[in-house]
Amino acid sequence: MMKNYSYKDVKISWQNSTLTLSNSRLTRCIDWSRGMPKTLSMSVDQVVLAGENPGFDFHIAGFSHPGIEFLHSDYQLEYVNFSQLSAPDGDGCQVTVHVYEAIRGIRLQTTYIMYPMLPVLAIEHQVTSPVIPMQYWHPRQRGESFHSYDASQGREIICDSLQLNGFKVTQAIETQMRTDYYDEPVLAHDYIPGQDLYGNILLAENPAGQKFFYLQEAPPSMERRGDEPGDFLVGENQLVASLGSGLTMDDITPDRQLRTNRVVMGMAADGDVQTLIKRYLQYRRPAVLPICGTITVNPWGCGCFPQLLNAEFMNKEIEAAGKIAADVYQIDDGYEHGLLQDLTLHNRSLDKTFWSTRRDLLPEDFAPLRQLAGQNNLQLSLWFAPSFNVQYRNWRESADILLQHFRKNRFSSFKLDAVVLNSYTAEENFHKLLSALYQESDGQITVNLDVTNGTRGGLYKFAEYGLIFLENRYCCHQWVRNPYHPENTLDNLWNIAQYAPIQSLQIEIPNPGNCNAECYKNKNMPLPTLYSLEYWAMIPFFASPLLWMAPSQLSEENIAILNKLMQLQRKYRDNWRNAIISPVGNRPDGAQITGFYADSGYLLLFRELQGPSQAQLQLPKFTQAELLYSTHSAGIESDGTVSMAQPGSAALFKLK
Repeated sequence: MMKNYSYKDVKISWQNSTLTLSNSRLTRCIDWSRGMPKTLSMSVDQVVLAGENPGFDFHIAGFSHPGIEFLHSDYQLEYVNFSQLSAPDGDGCQVTVHVYEAIRGIRLQTTYIMYPMLPVLAIEHQVTSPVIPMQYWHPRQRGESFHSYDASQGREIICDSLQLNGFKVTQAIETQMRTDYYDEPVLAHDYIPGQDLYGNILLAENPAGQKFFYLQEAPPSMERRGDEPGDFLVGENQLVASLGSGLTMDDITPDRQLRTNRVVMGMAADGDVQTLIKRYLQYRRPAVLPICGTITVNPWGCGCFPQLLNAEFMNKEIEAAGKIAADVYQIDDGYEHGLLQDLTLHNRSLDKTFWSTRRDLLPEDFAPLRQLAGQNNLQLSLWFAPSFNVQYRNWRESADILLQHFRKNRFSSFKLDAVVLNSYTAEENFHKLLSALYQESDGQITVNLDVTNGTRGGLYKFAEYGLIFLENRYCCHQWVRNPYHPENTLDNLWNIAQYAPIQSLQIEIPNPGNCNAECYKNKNMPLPTLYSLEYWAMIPFFASPLLWMAPSQLSEENIAILNKLMQLQRKYRDNWRNAIISPVGNRPDGAQITGFYADSGYLLLFRELQGPSQAQLQLPKFTQAELLYSTHSAGIESDGTVSMAQPGSAALFKLK
């Protein structure tokens, strides 16, 4: 059997049970003659990245591999199919190998995904089994010698493995969400032999400075289920394996097909693996690109939105949101008959009545608000909390509620909150909800995925469906663990910019008039108002600004400031919406000149309060620098030397 498939520069061939995947940058050859994948070689830009795998690329604990002498198996190749990717998965193609294991009746599908011109390959697996895995072990037996019928096969689900050639593992990058509790979103763990590796990203490097990565499109490490020893394995001679399947042994039941999390691999020949990861994620998320940079008002940040909510207040809010040049006004918790605490605290069983609009507060439902929003050049958005306490088994009902708002009230975005993905069932059903909203609105509905608490997808899981609501950073409350401060917000955004596109992150701008001085005093923190509102407002310029406030409570002076800054962001955002954005300067710590560079030529800089008046930055070559806006005097020389006259200032440049 011989098959060939091509799409742009991607070429896929199947000949004599060998699958060859290639584009102009990458080639991977995989032997399927024994019914399971075994990589023969992988190269990127003529560099041999990996040699022959001593075992198989993929493994499910409790299911035997082909060729084990005392365990019978009968893996049969059934067929191979090729197709172009469908929305929202980007411009690329895929090949799926279908396998049947006759003794146990297991059906396996392995899908390889490629994008034109990109030295990256992604893999997903699907498994259906009428029998459960043969497992005898228990986590408490970790120190015992007898774990299973064949302990040599391991207790992990391995999504992919490679025998690296000349590369050595250096780090794992962990993304730490649950931002209500944690204020350090990126943790870099140096590889120490013998210690477990945790993170979404594994990095390896060769002596020439070329860098390999594995990326798991999975929730953050602390959000995962199961008892695997870390997220990656490193064996003898740099045999590396990516875990993070999202499956546990208990998930494998006869009545359903299971899909693993996607694992992605690639190599940066120039050593800039961070840019390569972000470029892949842009290819992966084409549906999100048009909404990157959207300016959203969410009034929950004022600290008392449910107490204020009524028709008169909402009219004032929408008019004020128009005055500060927002794109979207998002109506948060309080419009419905129930409240978030009914779900999260009282574990209430919700029904459609719960989600009907409170007519005592909004007697004419959303129709007048929609009309007023249109008059103020705004779209309306709605907060919603699907029922995690039934593992989203009622996803169809939730989808119908939101689709009705889309069709009747023209809501095209929804903030999805209180998400708890504590089982495969919950994750599967939540994905069905996201897919239904996207597909049944012809791609017009996007979501804001809250990652502030609970067991959620983080930066990489489901991010193709919308923007990410990163943090609840209040300045109005006294009880918060991590109150808003521009230094912390800048630091977090700078760190995330290393490994994810920040354009899709919603980054907050609170109302400085609501600043609770007692909170900052109790935490021995300087007041955030030592920085100007202009400085606050420019931090999310390259991201998606989130006006975390009730705009009708703003002073006239602050309305004018925000209008000026948001108009400026709207003027230029198309120029960096699709750009690769990287952090520049030193990591923010209150005493730096630091910022972001978009490869479309835009440079966003900040001088922190304790920062120097000058710094030399590593930037691409340029001959001209146009100062588009600055809060105070600022300039830049062709050697990258930046001058910023005033502490606590910000500036936007166009480099040519």
